[in-house]
Amino acid sequence: MERRELPPVEARTELERTITARRSVRTFSGAAIGLEELARLLFFTYGKIDPGQIFRTVASGGGLYPLELYVVAFRVDGLEQGIYHYGVETRHLDLVKPFECLAAFKDVGSWQGVDIDQASLAIVMTAAFRRTTSKYLDRGYRMVLMEAGEAAQNLCLMATSMNLGACLIGGFHDDRLSDLLEIDGVHEAPLLPVIVGRPAAVGDRTDQGLRP
Repeated sequence: MERRELPPVEARTELERTITARRSVRTFSGAAIGLEELARLLFFTYGKIDPGQIFRTVASGGGLYPLELYVVAFRVDGLEQGIYHYGVETRHLDLVKPFECLAAFKDVGSWQGVDIDQASLAIVMTAAFRRTTSKYLDRGYRMVLMEAGEAAQNLCLMATSMNLGACLIGGFHDDRLSDLLEIDGVHEAPLLPVIVGRPAAVGDRTDQGLRP
């Protein structure tokens, strides 16, 4: 097989610098984030760009947008602890369940070394699969997962650009997380929790060198 060398590249634009700066942050300071910061994270992750159009910040097969976002708020200034659903159309939060949710949320996953006790919140992506599979049949499952990947990258890059830390979590108990969010796990099922917070000071971090 013939090899063809490519020219060297470097990060020149703000987007390129943000991409190369992204890390999976596993230790947090315990500080709260603000409501305006949360609003920015949610909108640029999966928000509707123009109220008069269907288009959002990710591509979606058939423009069907099967994902839903939930906020599990531990430390958000101006927001009581609890679980909220993000209303994309009007950019608001609906309170699903008001309670001190950190202990209950910790019980749904292994958290893979993430210091969730000091995190500010979790954003959980769920999927209403039938929105897409009703049109694309089994291929729709692939399309839903592709869309979740797009939204997750948006979230991680936004967190990086805002000097926040984020870590995607793949290991969790589906049934427990579904129960916590008050979804049935069938028509709407959890796909991906993302832990978000203010990173710990460099000297306090235990995850240095962990790149993914």
